Amino acid sequence: MADGLYIDEVSMKNLRINMKAFQKEVLKASVRGLSAFGMQIVAEAQRLLKANGNVASSHLRNSGRTVVQPDNTVDAGFYMGYAEYVEYGRKSGKMPPVETIYQWIRRKRIVPSTRKTRLKLPDDHIVKKQTARRPTPLVRKESKHKGDKQWSLAWAIALWIKEHGTKAHPFLHPAYEKYRGQITEFMQRRINDCCEYYKKK
Repeated sequence: MADGLYIDEVSMKNLRINMKAFQKEVLKASVRGLSAFGMQIVAEAQRLLKANGNVASSHLRNSGRTVVQPDNTVDAGFYMGYAEYVEYGRKSGKMPPVETIYQWIRRKRIVPSTRKTRLKLPDDHIVKKQTARRPTPLVRKESKHKGDKQWSLAWAIALWIKEHGTKAHPFLHPAYEKYRGQITEFMQRRINDCCEYYKKK
């Protein structure tokens, strides 16, 4: 077990079976088991997402699923575009999609405050009139979102993320690590079970 999965030579000699049939049976049992483990990993990741408060809506949680690929590998993951940014974080420098943030603000029913906040500058800070630049408007005149405060807030958040990036909040990797040892043990049991089955035939 310490060296990973194995089939000892004595067992192989005793089997006296068609290797293709044996491999097919191991593969079939393994795919079934890995699919079940995949669902457990997804469920654990969904629990972590909720417990950690990493997402505000159910869209990311609901995108988790297990998929059996044509080559009989099993993928367990989340199929929303921003899942990787929650898992690994986002570096500064690139603008995130404003529309996604806008939809999040709308789902959460966040209403931006209309109160103005003044930025207090130090007494020795002098702003020269000729060097002061006008801030770029967050909503363009031709935009369909003109006057929409939630859209302006979405732009402000997107610009902040572009400048500062976001921290990583892993949820899928910890879920996988929780079951990794059990998966190896499971695969070894499937091989052993198939060996025992064919010995009796």
